[in-house]
Amino acid sequence: MYDAVERFCARHPRFGIPNLMRYIVIGNVVVYFLSMLSRNTDAAALDFLAFNLNSLLHGEIWRIVTYIFVPEYSSPFAAAHRPVFLLLDRLDPGAGMGNT
Repeated sequence: MYDAVERFCARHPRFGIPNLMRYIVIGNVVVYFLSMLSRNTDAAALDFLAFNLNSLLHGEIWRIVTYIFVPEYSSPFAAAHRPVFLLLDRLDPGAGMGNT
């Protein structure tokens, strides 16, 4: 399976999104801080970002992408692993992009 993915990446190098993990981590951090700021005022303030099939079927198509940024945790200690992806991206910026 891994070899098939590597062959596909080698044949189609333009399908990758450069710095994708960086964008996901930054989005996660922003949404996390927004949820921390809105925790005391409105607990459901960021529900419009979460994946909801019923809402998706009623035309709220942004939920396909934005659910990636909604953290599944509420503790900053659980969020501590996110910067690891940025570090790994710095160490090997071509990882996952089909560069062999």
